Amino acid sequence: MKFTNFLNENIDYDWKDYYINYDLLKYKIHNIIKNKPNSQKEFIKTLDEEWLKYKKFIDTWLNDFDEKNLNKESIIPIIKMNHFMQINQEVLKKIITKHDKNSNIILKPSWDWKINYKPFYKMFSIIKDISNLYQEEEVGESKINNQNFVRQSAKYWVKKENIVPLICQVIPHLPIYIFDEDIDDHIYQMISSVYFDNKELDICLERLDKRENAKLIRIRYYGNNQDNLFIERKVHHENWTQKDSSKDRFILNSSKIMSYMRGDFQVDSNLGREIQETILDRELYPKLRTIYKRIAFQLKNTNEVRLSLDIDLKMIKENTTHFDWITPEKDLIQSDIYDFPFAVLEVKLQGDYVENPPDWIKNIINSDLVISQPYFSKYIHGAYMFFNQNINKIPHWINNNMQYFDNQLKKDVVIDIDNSPFKSSPKRNKSNCLVCFQKPEKNVSVPLKVEPKTFFANERTYLQWFNAAILMASIGMAVFTAGEKEIGIVLNSLGFSTLLYSMNSYRKRNWALKNKIAMNYQDEYGPYLLSFGVITSFIVSIIIKF
Repeated sequence: MKFTNFLNENIDYDWKDYYINYDLLKYKIHNIIKNKPNSQKEFIKTLDEEWLKYKKFIDTWLNDFDEKNLNKESIIPIIKMNHFMQINQEVLKKIITKHDKNSNIILKPSWDWKINYKPFYKMFSIIKDISNLYQEEEVGESKINNQNFVRQSAKYWVKKENIVPLICQVIPHLPIYIFDEDIDDHIYQMISSVYFDNKELDICLERLDKRENAKLIRIRYYGNNQDNLFIERKVHHENWTQKDSSKDRFILNSSKIMSYMRGDFQVDSNLGREIQETILDRELYPKLRTIYKRIAFQLKNTNEVRLSLDIDLKMIKENTTHFDWITPEKDLIQSDIYDFPFAVLEVKLQGDYVENPPDWIKNIINSDLVISQPYFSKYIHGAYMFFNQNINKIPHWINNNMQYFDNQLKKDVVIDIDNSPFKSSPKRNKSNCLVCFQKPEKNVSVPLKVEPKTFFANERTYLQWFNAAILMASIGMAVFTAGEKEIGIVLNSLGFSTLLYSMNSYRKRNWALKNKIAMNYQDEYGPYLLSFGVITSFIVSIIIKF
């Protein structure tokens, strides 16, 4: 009854005759349960008819969409049609699941492509035309730099049913950025990234902990063009360093990529040499690939405000040999492919917009269209889905949304063997793990933000100890000069010991703050030791004097 009530509340009654008839199909399933003659055949026949009715209505609506009357208000029927599509896809999924639970015939494998059908893609060309209507003439010199990126960004998840409404919210303010003006049938660009890590997943763990200067190296290419590859390095900097996190890259022909990874071919640039040294020194090799379709929103002459929406995100575990930098498509198996259940929105701001985002962006990020996920990382998420037995912390976004990921985690984990491309004969054997199905207790990786004032507080604490040490040493020298040598030596020794103790405490705390290490920052012994030392000095001086 709950789903029936949901339908009654969400069906648009102008189009009620074109929805897949959930109640009728549920009645046909009831006949199957009662073993009525030909009930299974009747259900499949009705299901086919309902599917075709629904699909035909979509195609007719799109064909009848009058381009001559296209205007900015066309967003409203687009959103209405998107809602119609999403409701019908949910009905189809629910009814087939219900059928398979009550029948000896399983329909899901043969209907899977229809269940996962994304008809809203068909509206992208219309959305592109609407976006062009909003786009104003842009003047001025281009400020876009596609090689070096320094910007503030925030990430959000978007449910699939909210993809089209979100796009319609953005395009009145920021046009769709078309990568290829000759493409009319879609508004996205396919992006593939191959991420590097080592057997111990050091890169993943450093990025998960948000360690200062944590680096990430990947190979990126666009569409199906694997000839010219972008070799990229991302560097994370904490706020206290007063440095901006950045992404830098250079282009390398694919024919040279394996020689570059092995160190046989050098790139004549500081960035090229640095990335190569990192790959060799840390024994990095292709670990994970992400593939998605990116819809970008940006003015043509500036990227100070840029939004990117990544849809159909897939994560693939790489199983390369020492001859390849990417797993050939023919060698991929289904268990090494993971479909991420959300689209990913990233809001990227530069300059004055970092502190003062436009109001329309504030309205979007405070709406129900998006789910804030600070510090979400495609690579860390994919690494955890495939190698969670080797990662001792749960990313906070997985821990907070376990209902979406618990059944998708690859719990039957195999031992990961180093298949680094610069190893002469990598081992690819897999062995089963007897404890793979046990769920170990893990800490949750919570995003920590260390403010600059925390470092200043550590410095002030050290300086206060420093002043106390200098005061004791000065008094000790004065007493020593006055003839009380024993007392002077005791006070000087206490001052020197206090200075060494405070220096060591400052160093340990500073290191822990930089690396976000959880430790007890409270000094439980220092004040007592200092007080005890001063009292002891007074007692010794009294005994010697009298």
